[in-house]
Amino acid sequence: QAAPAPAAPPAPQVPAAPQIRLELGAPAPVPAAQAGDGAPPVVNGAEPAPVPPAVSPQPAAPGAPAAPAPAPQRAAVRVQPVPKAAACAAPGDREVGKERDWVRRTFSEQYNAVAGSVSRVMSESPGLRGASRSDAAEALTDLVAVKLYLSGDSGQVDRAVRSATVGPHVPLARCVASGLRRLPSYRGPALLRARASGAERAWFREGRLVTEWGFCAARTNVALAGEGDTDFLIWSMTARRTSLVDAERPDQIIFVPGTSFKVLRGVDPDAGRPTVLLRELLPSEIDSDGRVDVARVPLDDIALAGLEQAMGIVEKIEKSEGPGGSSAKSAEKSVDAAGEPKTGGPGSGWPPGLVSGRKETSVRNEGAKP
Repeated sequence: QAAPAPAAPPAPQVPAAPQIRLELGAPAPVPAAQAGDGAPPVVNGAEPAPVPPAVSPQPAAPGAPAAPAPAPQRAAVRVQPVPKAAACAAPGDREVGKERDWVRRTFSEQYNAVAGSVSRVMSESPGLRGASRSDAAEALTDLVAVKLYLSGDSGQVDRAVRSATVGPHVPLARCVASGLRRLPSYRGPALLRARASGAERAWFREGRLVTEWGFCAARTNVALAGEGDTDFLIWSMTARRTSLVDAERPDQIIFVPGTSFKVLRGVDPDAGRPTVLLRELLPSEIDSDGRVDVARVPLDDIALAGLEQAMGIVEKIEKSEGPGGSSAKSAEKSVDAAGEPKTGGPGSGWPPGLVSGRKETSVRNEGAKP
């Protein structure tokens, strides 16, 4: 008698796609891509749109100092996965016409509530409108998406985008990214305060290249720190100011998805407050294969000098509040009732390039105030 065939191994568990739940009901279907129409794919069988390559160190030239060897990744550190085309919110060169239609249809009530205020901002800032009437209509949708994102539960959307899963958060995020690119840019130091473990801090070693696939918010006024136990001081090159559409946060900037950074200095164990210094990489520093020369360049020295000055301001504030004053309060208030880090406050969030250790199964967006 033949022996029974061995049982097939269980299929791997695939995480459910996050959902955006509205008070008006379930979201409309995500726009389907048609071959050759230039829209990003969201259904099986569509031609994938190109995804910006993740950065990686370039081999050192003969005689040049070798790049730091990558440290072994610890189990406690979860690096953001490189998203597939259907889950990528990075702008790239894709058209987002179908996504704009989806946002107007799905968020119709919230859209109509804030479209008037966004139109007024556009009338006062002609550079936001574009050259033609169609450009103005596209800009309106994109900037309304930014307003909805900033006024809603942006932390939930951020975690969904960073998880690199396909879902209705993707068309919304693409419109937000397109809208952010229309806003004024900012060059200079910015502070992101986050809650990070010891392993996560150690991961940010000097010379490491980091790519953020979600939205990374920071503050240009480093004296107004967010909540968290670790400071990430970032030298911005192209981050976007959001004050035109969100006057309540006049010093907030956001790096669009797909932004890459170089770690200029990791955490000094002998220093008081854990601080990581990073510089945003320019697109011209990244070749078509995603390779980056990690050797020191003059721009690193310029950025480092500015970041050290900003760090001095933060340290002076810490000392004035007493030992552990601001740090203890920040660490205490940086988690919500469920134990999740608070990511919605200005200048607070997740360490760049990393994801939450908790699974996120849903995304909720309550809309925006007019």
